Amino acid sequence: MEIHKGETIKGATLVDDFKDWFGAATKYRYKTNASTDDWNEITLLNSLTEYTLASGTVIVEKYIKTGGSLIKPKMEWVQAGTFTVKNYSNVTFNVSGPEGAGVNIDGTAVTNTVKSYDTESKTFTVNDVDGYDVTVKNGETPMTPNADGSYTLPVTDATINVVYEATAGAFVNVTNPENGKITIDGQNIASKKVALNSTYTVNVTPDNGYAVENIFVNNNPVEDVTYSNQTATVTLNSGDANDATFNITAKTVQCKLDVKDAEVSYHNGMSTDKIAQNIFAAVVGTDNVPEITLNDVTIEYDASLTGLGNWKAIGYQPELWEFTLHKFGKSTEKIRITYKGTDKYPSMQKTATITLKDLREETTLSINDGIMMKYQSAEMMDAVIKVLIA
Repeated sequence: MEIHKGETIKGATLVDDFKDWFGAATKYRYKTNASTDDWNEITLLNSLTEYTLASGTVIVEKYIKTGGSLIKPKMEWVQAGTFTVKNYSNVTFNVSGPEGAGVNIDGTAVTNTVKSYDTESKTFTVNDVDGYDVTVKNGETPMTPNADGSYTLPVTDATINVVYEATAGAFVNVTNPENGKITIDGQNIASKKVALNSTYTVNVTPDNGYAVENIFVNNNPVEDVTYSNQTATVTLNSGDANDATFNITAKTVQCKLDVKDAEVSYHNGMSTDKIAQNIFAAVVGTDNVPEITLNDVTIEYDASLTGLGNWKAIGYQPELWEFTLHKFGKSTEKIRITYKGTDKYPSMQKTATITLKDLREETTLSINDGIMMKYQSAEMMDAVIKVLIA
């Protein structure tokens, strides 16, 4: 039985295991030292009790009928068997370096997490790569190699960081922006030495609600930055100057929608496109990050009669059975503006209350006697005549 070091086992689990391994019994008991009589008794009454088992051999007895009659059975403890417990810890290896970098245990390459048993003493080795020095740390604590150059595998949960640095190379230093995080080749580090004439990748991930505007090297903005899910990425070259220094910084901006309550020009029969244009013009200000147009957003209204936020498109027509919904056009409507977002900028939403008013101005058409009018179409002529005789 393998148990993660420090974890416990419920009595119900042990009873089930003992039943599977040693057969059914009224109750069981176990001990971990053959020379003592220190038994731990387990029945279903102990189902919720937590038990700790150390590494080693566990002796189990079971309480069963060995004779007697049905009315007066003879019950005895009899030996059931043994099982072996192995406590383990999880050791995770993070290796950062050039081609050929790596870790080996018993001649086998290790790429992620291994089990380290407290009854075993194992070591690991790191690969030598020409032109690189290797630093091995348990978390942030440097590890000291053994006389043969190997390292002792910890018997507690641990993360081993193996970092290769070029003996000749350039220094890449990181200063995180106030609202973001910079990594170099996937590593969250303050400084790294990279080989000459090699590439390194800079990723800048902004905090929620922010976007990366620029990445800088020695205060100069870089080109060819790509974006994915708001993370900015650029691959740079270290050049051929030994001990050169590249200071990596970035600029982040807080994204926002400038949305306010407003009066909106509206009248019956207005097209949904025109309604959306009027809402956008009245509600959305100019202090947006990023700059946006009507094509960048979705405009919805709260179609519920109770204000519970049943958001629908402006042109939505409720079905007959949707008696709790209304179509757009009440004197006051609650609307929601949703910015769709891009790989560079996050999506955003904001609500506002609009008051619908017919803001059209009355137009008077006066025609002097004897004036000849020329119409571009019969429809225009009909419209003018209707106004004149109204």
